[in-house]
Amino acid sequence: MFESLKVIARENPGANIAGADPEDKEALNYQILLIENMNHYLEEVDTRNNPVLEDWKQNAAQEMEEHMSLYLGAVIRRPLGKLLDFLESTESLMLSRQPDEPPSKISGMPSHSKATFKKILAGYDSKEIRKGIEALKKRVEKHFGDADDPGLSRALVANVIQNCEKYYEKVEDRILTISRDVYDGEIAEWNRADVSAAFRAR
Repeated sequence: MFESLKVIARENPGANIAGADPEDKEALNYQILLIENMNHYLEEVDTRNNPVLEDWKQNAAQEMEEHMSLYLGAVIRRPLGKLLDFLESTESLMLSRQPDEPPSKISGMPSHSKATFKKILAGYDSKEIRKGIEALKKRVEKHFGDADDPGLSRALVANVIQNCEKYYEKVEDRILTISRDVYDGEIAEWNRADVSAAFRAR
């Protein structure tokens, strides 16, 4: 099975390219296929403490984690694109600055001013966050909710949605870090309670 999946990967060169278009359906379908297959392997293969099968199960877990990360990076780009673009460019500037330069110097750039950051965050009020998460949950359901085994399918949808929530929490951590280091802790209008409530809403 693993060899077959490698063949699929080779036949689909666009699927594995970092920084590929997040809306590339072929690449997204590839990630979905791998997540479903690895999940099925992890759920259905009983290793009976066989070391060879244990190794393959560990490989499956690593593959699933890697492709889950690529999948999340693609689908969450739709609800959080502008914010993620800003965070990534700010983090890149923080990494490339001279050691003796304070991170707060970045806020002096027009493209990364305090007003710009505030404006971007203002676009993600509780209503917008809720709307984005609702659309994201529907999309995940569409991608993983129609597998042959309904029980396995429901569990996988729940797992992917849980990973989406963790991704949102990491985004909050990134906002707080940038707010603290670049903007002297004055900006942090992202509300974890809103995120949590939106992910729990039916």
